[in-house]
Amino acid sequence: MRALQIIGIILGIIIGIIFVYYTVVILLFSWVSSASTNGAVAINKNISNQYYYKKNGIVYVSNANFFSLGAKEIEQADPESFEVLAYNLAKDKNHVYYDEIILKDADPKTFEMILHKESDEKYQSYYYTKDAKQVFYFYDPLKEANPTTFQYLWGDFSKDDKTLFYNKSKILTIDEKPLPIKNDTEGNYLRIGNVIYYKDQRIEEVHTETFRVIKETFATDTYAIYSENNILKYIDPASFKILNKDYQSDKNHLYYKTKVLPNSDPDSYELINTLFSKDKNHLYYIGSIVMNSNAVGYSSKKINQLENDFKKTTLIYDDNHTIFVLKKELKEISQSHTIFKDEVYCFHRRIMDADYKSFEVYENCEDQYARDKNQVFYLSMVIKDADVTSFEIINSSFAKDKNYVYYFEKRLLDADPDTFVYQEGMYGEVIDQYTYRLAYDPIG
Repeated sequence: MRALQIIGIILGIIIGIIFVYYTVVILLFSWVSSASTNGAVAINKNISNQYYYKKNGIVYVSNANFFSLGAKEIEQADPESFEVLAYNLAKDKNHVYYDEIILKDADPKTFEMILHKESDEKYQSYYYTKDAKQVFYFYDPLKEANPTTFQYLWGDFSKDDKTLFYNKSKILTIDEKPLPIKNDTEGNYLRIGNVIYYKDQRIEEVHTETFRVIKETFATDTYAIYSENNILKYIDPASFKILNKDYQSDKNHLYYKTKVLPNSDPDSYELINTLFSKDKNHLYYIGSIVMNSNAVGYSSKKINQLENDFKKTTLIYDDNHTIFVLKKELKEISQSHTIFKDEVYCFHRRIMDADYKSFEVYENCEDQYARDKNQVFYLSMVIKDADVTSFEIINSSFAKDKNYVYYFEKRLLDADPDTFVYQEGMYGEVIDQYTYRLAYDPIG
């Protein structure tokens, strides 16, 4: 009993010391971070905690974080006429400021804010503003916008008398009134006549009269289900359900982020935790079928332990299947490559059709390139038509064979392998799914 009392006293002292330590740290941080400690006074703390008088000037402090970010002097600011307009907006007799940056060519005399949504929040951020001559979106002029007729709509949509905008881009010339979409609480959709937009993307083949939002980025009409601006013709709209953040269903299938889960049973679906779900046929791990033979029969306790078992690791067999294996069952080839049961994996993703017996990783390429007797690989991807016998490494980004120069896994269409010499700053710009064009950005 005496020993337990001593242990209790010791634990109490330790807990007390830890409490005092963290209390002192918090108080010290608050003191060091405060405006008064830094000799600053908020100009209008009821509107913004980012603009301050300091000595004879004006400073900007992002989110009032004096300690980590520090105060930036706004050198051009006129302290006598300086006025805080909103959390991230201010002006004086000469300039308008977005954060600490001068809003180029903005006229402080005619400058005004355009409220982008109703809000009771103390700190309101305005990203549409205007003066007599132009409209601004954050720091940038909204080209072609007429400030006299400009108005904010919802989400990131806005308009003037002739043009519809999304963010700072023109979508189209309009002659009809833009209309909101039923149930669209996020402001992502807009209707113009018989056309519906998701953000700045037109949705094709839509029945506008019955179009409505189901939840967030899912919508429907009489005939189909839509995800963002994509029509999902393979889903039955009458039986479609959103099960949770990642999974959906209809009478035929389960879906993971709109991807069909083959041989799934929507009627027996069960969410286990944020990573795992199951039905009567499969256990699913973030949308892929767990291949372990008895996984569908795992108890909820075993499923919850599976991801946290330090003795096991996750292998991505293909786009639809995952397997949990003991780490000791893996044969390591390099820091990035392993073999499990005659299959080669790179960063735990299976390299399709790789021959494990002849597989080897090239030297001096940071484990990026490998080969077997038949083909060359960049990470887990096959390099299309690469010649195994003549393939050689230039560095971790470039390689070549007798026919082509490669940037990562793609061919450089305009590079000659016989004369190509790498220079610092070289890279590739995408042409199509197989090819790049050579580009050069000299450093320094």
